[in-house]
Amino acid sequence: MLPSRLFEMPRQRKQENWLCVKLIAEEDIVKNKKYSSSDAIGAYCTVCESRISYSHSNPSNVARHMNAKHMDILEEFREGKKSKPKRKYWDTGSIERYLPSKKSKVVKKEKKASYANQTCFQMKTALWTCKSLRPFDICEDSMLQEMITFASNSNGTLHLPSRDLNRDIVMNIYKFSKAKLKDLFRSKREMDFFSCTSDIWLSRTLEAFLALTIHYLTEDFEMKKFVLKVDPLAGKYTANCIRGIMETTFDEWNLDVGCLSMMLRNSSTNMVRACTDEGITHFPCVGHSLHLIVGPLLLQNRKNNVSNSMEEVGPQPKEDDDLANVYDAFDDDDESWAQADAMKHVRDVVNDFRKATIFLKSTVNCKESLEKIPALQNIDAVLSAKLDVKTRWNSTYHMLLRMNKLMSSVIQVQEIYRSPGVKKEFQEIKGEFPELSTEKWALMKGLRMLLKPFDTVTKYLSREKYSSFAAAMSLLREVKRILSNPTLFDMSDSACTNSTFKINFKQEFLEYPFFDRVVNQLEECRVFLLEEFTKQFTDIDASILWISLLDPRFASTTFSSGSEKEKAKDILQNEVLHLVMRDWKKVENDMTVTEMVFENSDDEDFSFMWAGSSTSAGMKSPNTQIQNDIEKETIAVKHEVEAYIRDASASVIGNVLNPLLWWKNKRNQYPRVSLAARKWLSACSTSTPNERVLSICDVVKSAERNRTMGSAIAAQVFLHNNFDALDLPQSELLAFLD
Repeated sequence: MLPSRLFEMPRQRKQENWLCVKLIAEEDIVKNKKYSSSDAIGAYCTVCESRISYSHSNPSNVARHMNAKHMDILEEFREGKKSKPKRKYWDTGSIERYLPSKKSKVVKKEKKASYANQTCFQMKTALWTCKSLRPFDICEDSMLQEMITFASNSNGTLHLPSRDLNRDIVMNIYKFSKAKLKDLFRSKREMDFFSCTSDIWLSRTLEAFLALTIHYLTEDFEMKKFVLKVDPLAGKYTANCIRGIMETTFDEWNLDVGCLSMMLRNSSTNMVRACTDEGITHFPCVGHSLHLIVGPLLLQNRKNNVSNSMEEVGPQPKEDDDLANVYDAFDDDDESWAQADAMKHVRDVVNDFRKATIFLKSTVNCKESLEKIPALQNIDAVLSAKLDVKTRWNSTYHMLLRMNKLMSSVIQVQEIYRSPGVKKEFQEIKGEFPELSTEKWALMKGLRMLLKPFDTVTKYLSREKYSSFAAAMSLLREVKRILSNPTLFDMSDSACTNSTFKINFKQEFLEYPFFDRVVNQLEECRVFLLEEFTKQFTDIDASILWISLLDPRFASTTFSSGSEKEKAKDILQNEVLHLVMRDWKKVENDMTVTEMVFENSDDEDFSFMWAGSSTSAGMKSPNTQIQNDIEKETIAVKHEVEAYIRDASASVIGNVLNPLLWWKNKRNQYPRVSLAARKWLSACSTSTPNERVLSICDVVKSAERNRTMGSAIAAQVFLHNNFDALDLPQSELLAFLD
């Protein structure tokens, strides 16, 4: 029987669940009232004319009913939503097409499979998932669903291709996609300048691969990124080998190295030398460099030195994942450690907190033993301690952060553990709970404050969908400013006035005899981190910070003084003038940027030489007309740069900006400066794009697929990362395969 009062769900989170379902209102509610979901006493399906159990707090029965009874309606809705047809009932939220009418019932376009066939298909899917060791969410894979739908709607019986035929088809699609991507690169509107990231990875079968990705901004400031190469490295991958692969790749894709704004690379000596010999502007991965700076302060050191030279031996593990270079550079027997005794003490203290965390989280026996102690409070909080991993330094920072929050509970566990007659409760647990003295807690609190800027930068670069090099330079400059402060741990009364950390630190630990010793150790840590930071990032001044001017978020906050900002502005004007004049057909004798505005630069330390404020002083024009045009353009560039900086500084106040969206809206207002923005904002600051590519290699080149050859791996990784972005017409692809 049809209920008398039906109404639609007012706010539909999942519209497909309510296509043919209405809610039932109570009889005693005012008839003309505007119903809400809390007024419903049940739900009613208008197709199968049945009631559904429903409550405001638990509406999941509606979704179960639709999945069990009306899968055809759901699939038709999802297909229609995918294709976005011009006129569909669900575009306006109407459910009229699924309501029963007096004249005729709902006509279904596709024939629904029988219940027996559907059950059999689900059983075979489950067995395939288990026998092939596939994840359960494989059923939600869009390509698999598309393939099954195509096979279900085809006339005749379809057969899966053989292993060899499938591989040949993949290689042909790979060739077709490469040709289309080359055509895309030829368009200047699509790509004018580009940047690259490179990295080396070692498979489980000890086969080394070099990955090279490209990033660029289109004329509409849309970020594009593609994988150019994932090729195996034969033999020793020396600097000459890496350089040869880079040259071959650029020639293969018809890419002009002169249009390469920057190469982001790992910190290996061979990669640095290869980029320098090739004459490429390069910079290390910021995330990995931060790890190399902070790692020696937190990581457990190894006793045995292991050679890390990739030239003397064969393939080595990928450096970004293997921290051998950290351990080898800072070992107990190395004189680097001998020069910093305080660093060893700090590592030992951090290791004690690590042991305490392992003790609390090691086994179920620990939890059971803690629960037996009636005096212990807040057990769940104690067991929520975080354990770090050696490949991410900030995991150690967050371990210390969590231990600091649990300080009172951890101290209570320690006291109970040391008390007579209680320790036997923990006999089944391997290891002992370390002695965490008050001095160690004080050192940990100071260390946490010292490492906070590094964690802020790491989280920012990890959170950004695309972390730009311009933004990273501004953040690194701020980290260096904090580390360079000699009064960071000055605990005198005058220095503690405006520091909440110092006030709280003195109140908590000033009365202890170790106070001065801990403060001196923290100061030595600060000096150590500053020295390591300077080694990794040299010359972070106007010669490189001028790139940050192109990011409107940092146009007014990056520089330490007015003179430094003026110097950066002059360099930006020179760069913009060069880009404007690059395409001038009037300019003869192939005048380059070095001849017009720049002197030769040293790529290894990434320092651009400042040409001075008189940008046209070094230019030689063939005639007076060209000289006049250059002078006019110089003045126009100067005015446009100054207007852009004023506009960017005003726009960023009180707003969180997307720099690419900002430039998309402003590119016509600042056409000259936008050329430099398009060139330099494409450079990223971390090797995350390459790490994602190489993680796919780890899936493709797994133990179960150890017969897959290097060329097939390269093709699969290329198509996995690039095929959707290319958006190739299916008709052209089928014609190519035929």
